[in-house]
Amino acid sequence: MQHSSEGDALAGRYELTSSVAVSGARRQWHAVDRTLARDVTAITFPADDPHAEAALDSARRAAGVDDLHLLRILDVGTEDGTSYVVTERVHDAESLVDLLRFQTLPAEEARRIVGEAATGLHTAAARGLHHLMLTPHDIVRSRDGAITVLGVATDGALAGLDDVPPSVASRTDTKDLVRILYAALTGRWPGAAAVPGLPSATGSSGGSASGSDEGSSDRSVPVPAPSTLVTRVPSDLDSLCLEVLVEDGGPRTPGELARLLSPWSAERVHGVGGRDVALADEEELAAAPAPHRGAATRYFDDADRPTRRRDPDETRQHAVGALPADMSVRDPSLVDLEPPAPGLPSGYDEPDRRSSGLALGIVAVLLILTLVVAVYGLRGIGSSGASGATSTKSPTSTTSSAPSSTTTSTVASGTPIKPVSITSYDPDGNGDEHNELARRAIDGDNNTMWVTHIYRTDTFGSTKNGVGLLLDLGSSKQVGSVSINVIGNPTTIEVFVTNKKTIVGGTPIGTLTNGSGEQTVRGTPRTGRYVIVWITHLSQYSGGLYRDQIAEVKVFS
Repeated sequence: MQHSSEGDALAGRYELTSSVAVSGARRQWHAVDRTLARDVTAITFPADDPHAEAALDSARRAAGVDDLHLLRILDVGTEDGTSYVVTERVHDAESLVDLLRFQTLPAEEARRIVGEAATGLHTAAARGLHHLMLTPHDIVRSRDGAITVLGVATDGALAGLDDVPPSVASRTDTKDLVRILYAALTGRWPGAAAVPGLPSATGSSGGSASGSDEGSSDRSVPVPAPSTLVTRVPSDLDSLCLEVLVEDGGPRTPGELARLLSPWSAERVHGVGGRDVALADEEELAAAPAPHRGAATRYFDDADRPTRRRDPDETRQHAVGALPADMSVRDPSLVDLEPPAPGLPSGYDEPDRRSSGLALGIVAVLLILTLVVAVYGLRGIGSSGASGATSTKSPTSTTSSAPSSTTTSTVASGTPIKPVSITSYDPDGNGDEHNELARRAIDGDNNTMWVTHIYRTDTFGSTKNGVGLLLDLGSSKQVGSVSINVIGNPTTIEVFVTNKKTIVGGTPIGTLTNGSGEQTVRGTPRTGRYVIVWITHLSQYSGGLYRDQIAEVKVFS
C-alpha cells in the first residue's frame, strides 16, 4: 500500500473515500471507520520517510492529550510501507482562510479564535507537544463556533522539527498565533512565507516555511500596524501584533498569550470586521485607533507616546455584533491561567524533574502544616467548651453620612426580586461595556461573571466617571437591599434604584467600599423599576491595569 488510493482500507478498517490535501508524499483523506460506522480523517505518508517514526511517536503522545481544541487521535500505525494517523473528523467547519475570503473578522471574534487556539496549544505544550507549522489553514471554526487546531505534533514532526527545544517551540507557536491574529484582523498574512489564499501584509510573495528560529526571518520583513490597514482594531491587539512581530517581544508561550487576550466571549461573535483604511469614510477613520508601538509591559502606557490618539473610552474598542441570548456557558478565559508553582521555571513550559520534585516537597510541607493547625484548632474548641466562655463577633457594617445609605457585609434579607433583563451601563462611553457578558451577573452561577473592559487607572482615565450594570425589574418595585458578589481586589460600587435608566440626579441607597466577596447594600427601601450597579473605582487587575469582575447581583425587597 505504498501508494494509497481511494477505496483502500488502512488496517482493514479505515476506508479511504477521497483525497482532500496533498503535500509532497503526505496525503490527507476523508475516510470511514467501518467498525464504528463513523467519519474520520486519515493522514498517510511513506513508512521510509526519514521523519515517519518521529511523526508516529508524536501522534501516539498526542493521543493522550484531552482538550476540546485539539483533534482526537484515534489510531496510529504502519502497514505495507504506508504509515498513517487517523483522527476524528470535524464536520461543517471552515478554516480561517475560508472565513477571510470576503471580509475580515470582528475584532472580538479574532480575539476569541486565537485565544481558544492558544488554550489548546497551552495544553499540548504541557505534554511536550507543539505545532511548529501553524498557519490560518490549521485553525478551523465549526458552525457552532467551536475552534479546533489541526496538525498538532504531527505536522512539525513530519517537517523534521521534532527536536526543537521546548522554549523555542513554544515561542514559535506563539508568534504564529499572533500572525494568525494579525490575519484575522486585516485579511493579510504577515509572515515571511506565503500562505495560499491570503495576500501578504508586506508585499513579499515568498520565504521560508513557518517554524523558523525565533523571529530571525521576521526582522527583514517589517509589517505595518494592523490599525494602519483596517479600521476598528482594538489598541491592545494592535500593540500585541507590533510587539511580537516587529519588536520580537511580548508573550513567549501560548499560555501567556491566552492570558493577554483574555477575557473573550464564550460564544461566537457576530458582526463585521474593520474596513480598509483607504476606503473607510471619514467618520469611521476618525474613530480608529492610531498606530503605536511599545513593550509588552507598556501596552497601556502612553507616557512616551504623546502623539498617539487615545481611545474614546480609554480602553479597547469593540465591534461586537449580536450574540445568542443564552450566555450561561462558562467562559474559561475569565479565570486567568494559574502562574507557575513557587520555585518552578517561569512561563508555561513543562517543568524539569528537579522542579517537579521541589514542587512536591512544597506541597508535602503545606499538608503537614495544615494538619498541625487543624489539631491545635480542635484542641482549642474543646478547651473553650470546658470553660463555658463564648465569643461572638457581629458582622461589620459601615454607615455613610446619609441616613439612607448603609453598606453591610451581612446576608441580604427580604423577598428576592428576579430581574427580567440586564445590560451593561456605560453612559460616558460607547454604551457597550462587555454587554454580551452581562447576563452572567444574574444567572445564579457564581462561577460565571460579568467583567468590565481593562483600564489604565482605577478611575477610568479622563473621559468616564464610571461604568456598571442596569437591571430591569419589569415594573416599579420596592427595593430594600442588593447583594453583589465581587471577584478580585477591593472596588467602590454605588447602587441606585430609579424609574429611569440613569443615575443623573439620583442618590445611591448604599456604597460598597470594603473589599471583595459577597456584600450587601442596605438602606431605606426605595421604589423603582431599575437597579443600577455603578462602579466608581475599579479593582486592581494586574500590575498597573484595572477592571471589575462581578459574579452575581441579587435584588431583595
